[in-house]
Amino acid sequence: MKNYSRVSSGSMPKHISWCLDCGVPLLQKVCGICGSVGIDVRLTGLADPRPAFEGDIKHIDEGLRNSFDVGIHEVGLDGVPIIVNRIPYMDEAFEVVVGGAIIAHVFFDLYILKWKLKPFRWFCKILLDKGLLPSIKLNCKPKSKGVIEHLSNFSSLDRGYLALIDRDGCVIGLAEADDRHIYILKTWGREECEKPIIRRRSLDDILKANVREVEMARSRACKFTVKMKERFHSSYLTLAYSGGKDSLATLSIALEAGLDPILIFNDTGLELPETVDNVHRVADRFSLDILEASAGDSFWSYLDIYGPPARDYRWCCKLCKLIPMNRLYRRVGEALSFIGQRRFESRRRSRSGSVGRNKLLPNVIYCAPINDWTMLHVWLYLRRVKLDSYANPLYREGFDRIGCYLCPYCNVAEFREVERLHEELWHRWMKYIDAWASKHSYNQVYVERHLWRWVNIPSKIANSFSINRPTRIDIDDKIGYSRMRLCYGKAIKLSIPKWFDLSLMDTSCYIYGVDFKSKNGLAIASYDDSRIYVNMDRGEATIISRDNGWRILLKILIRPIFCTKCGLCIDVCPSKALSLSNKFLFERRVCTRCGLCMRVCPSITIGFRFLSKRIESACSL
Repeated sequence: MKNYSRVSSGSMPKHISWCLDCGVPLLQKVCGICGSVGIDVRLTGLADPRPAFEGDIKHIDEGLRNSFDVGIHEVGLDGVPIIVNRIPYMDEAFEVVVGGAIIAHVFFDLYILKWKLKPFRWFCKILLDKGLLPSIKLNCKPKSKGVIEHLSNFSSLDRGYLALIDRDGCVIGLAEADDRHIYILKTWGREECEKPIIRRRSLDDILKANVREVEMARSRACKFTVKMKERFHSSYLTLAYSGGKDSLATLSIALEAGLDPILIFNDTGLELPETVDNVHRVADRFSLDILEASAGDSFWSYLDIYGPPARDYRWCCKLCKLIPMNRLYRRVGEALSFIGQRRFESRRRSRSGSVGRNKLLPNVIYCAPINDWTMLHVWLYLRRVKLDSYANPLYREGFDRIGCYLCPYCNVAEFREVERLHEELWHRWMKYIDAWASKHSYNQVYVERHLWRWVNIPSKIANSFSINRPTRIDIDDKIGYSRMRLCYGKAIKLSIPKWFDLSLMDTSCYIYGVDFKSKNGLAIASYDDSRIYVNMDRGEATIISRDNGWRILLKILIRPIFCTKCGLCIDVCPSKALSLSNKFLFERRVCTRCGLCMRVCPSITIGFRFLSKRIESACSL
């Protein structure tokens, strides 16, 4: 979302505090119950802490059992306030905060496809005292990271975690043993390790300690909402409701500010049933109208053309989200839309302001009243206004985010939860993936780890699982990349499919200002010193270029090959020069050559991004 204005709805701290007297997390420094100043808890990364729910407790318990053969009840963590914060890892992972200390990292291990738990200093001592964690005694301070060798008792150690202790029995590090080595994972100083003060507290107790901060955040968000309504008073008023906690909090703020918005639900056709039910339940609760921007079942038809979406190949967002939203808002006209965006959700969103426009939806102004809230703010606010019972039940199952159930940004752990809850939905997707993987000769490791989520698999993951082909080739196959070769000079020969539409190529040439001639299945397009020759009978096209003109010509070629007839070009054309019946119709006399249709075309923006890099590399252009 492009920033329209750097208007902020407030400023929140990155980390949290903890009241040791009351045993509760704090959004501010001072406890609202006893008035004590809390200690700082330094969280990892772009911190977005939240309360642990039933699903999170289950994952912690599974991690304990898989790592130490002990349950959460046996280590005294049941019924105590637990805060979790998502952290970077190969798959799902979060740090666990108890009593004002980070006691462990819980992560889904991609090697064994199970949850595991890595204990920190205090938790190591608990496990040591219970005889659940082996240890080795060191006579000198260990390296911060590295391999321990020449230990007399090394052969007697099992695979897994072990504590490093000094001569006085103090835990000074954590290591992991495999068949041959002991790897140091974490080290600590020799200072006394204070035991976290653990008290049994409820979410209501946490709210009581933070009620002042929650009310201040609530007030700032309401004032911001009123200000935006007054500033853009002539716009149609909408609220993007996704079925998630953030949009629920935003809706509550909007209603408190006196707004009566129309709910906009972007149904991609890949929403889980709980999400769809939540949208209608909340709309009924507040007697609000819903406008649905629905993609229907289009995702499955686009799969045949584009293949599985990936984190670096997000065709699904444009085709299943943007196009339905674009059509809906073009019917609505100028609109002011309130959204549940928060800057702590991701690095990308951390750079977004609270007000903005999307360049592909220029008639919509977006406002994010809770842009500066963490998840802990959201959950405490929902509890405060008694709407936490209206939150999507998927959060209780351990989902950190709510969205498309096969989104490539999901982790394997999340996919397993989807399979557990909705086996029939997941079976349909995996039936496709199995067939696709078999066609392109990907093995079972690739399928089980869902490595289709990347076009270019991160080197760490590719090396970890010995993936000898870390780049997907299915995209290139659409234009015969495997049969592409360097001819002479700077020339590229490509195969083209039987359905290649010369008339659509003609349209693209006109818009780009490229000369085009065709006769009897033969065509030539000229741009500066570059040429493209098409022979429909042979099913091939040749690009000859002395400069970068081949890039424009490649875009012209890609459009007819990848075109799904999604109609986005028709929707955005300001002069209405395009229409679609059985094929595209183009009114050349009214076209202004603004090029907007080409800039938004998914086939160009998605296909060209990858193919141009591959072609440039292969042909040394």
